[in-house]
Amino acid sequence: MPEVHEAVQFREVRVPLIDPADTTGLVLGGFTVEGVSAGTRLATATTALGMTLAEIDAVNIAGLYEVAVTPPDPGLLFVRLTRGADVFDYAFQVQHEALDVLGLMQAGADGDFTITVDDGTDPVIGALVLIYDATGTKLLTRGTTDSNGQVLGSLPAGTYKTRATYNGYEAMALTTLTIVANTNVPPLLDVVLPGSAAEADRVALGGRFFAADAEVLFGEASPVIPLAVYGEGTLLVAVVPAALSGVVAVRVRKPDPDNPGEYLESNTVTMVAT
Repeated sequence: MPEVHEAVQFREVRVPLIDPADTTGLVLGGFTVEGVSAGTRLATATTALGMTLAEIDAVNIAGLYEVAVTPPDPGLLFVRLTRGADVFDYAFQVQHEALDVLGLMQAGADGDFTITVDDGTDPVIGALVLIYDATGTKLLTRGTTDSNGQVLGSLPAGTYKTRATYNGYEAMALTTLTIVANTNVPPLLDVVLPGSAAEADRVALGGRFFAADAEVLFGEASPVIPLAVYGEGTLLVAVVPAALSGVVAVRVRKPDPDNPGEYLESNTVTMVAT
């Protein structure tokens, strides 16, 4: 079943839910919903998370839905939706505050970042990372390093200053953080569902940094234009081309904005063409 791990802010997050039975007309009330936020079990997860379930497209691919949640607190958020034998697990690392700058991000103009703190050898867990504007005078947001000594997040493309502190140690000197818009980042492909499909079947590709002008490459076949791209570039739907057989390498590409005529290409995920 789909499983999502990513850093999010205190804002609504939308993730795909692909029903294995290709059911249409699902409602959230048909699921048992469980949630744990920052180590505390949510008594009424649906309400606490402001959850909604919406069918994205019942025509192109039945059973394609979008789950929306609003993280209530920093820390690890775990959500489970159960319906009979079907279990959908989602995990999010919520690391940033709901500051105004995060609300000003525009689709296609923001970029993801990873900040790593170490002591020269090992990652530092629990260090406080502060992110300032380009002058280093205005604090914009902050985060605490995870078990890998990292803080993950997203901000508008641009230049920022950062510093880290830990257990009373003096803050490290300001360093420059340059964030490139996700339009300049190669697509990241996580999964192709279903994993076995025939000619003219519709498949869903989950990942990140997909674009409206993305293309799907099935082996050596000609590029396929997706039927649609959903979830702010996290899911797309495409039709399997003809003349494929056996294990096929699938990847996604999109135009490189810095190099006209060239492409930014994803990693490869395999599927079986029947």
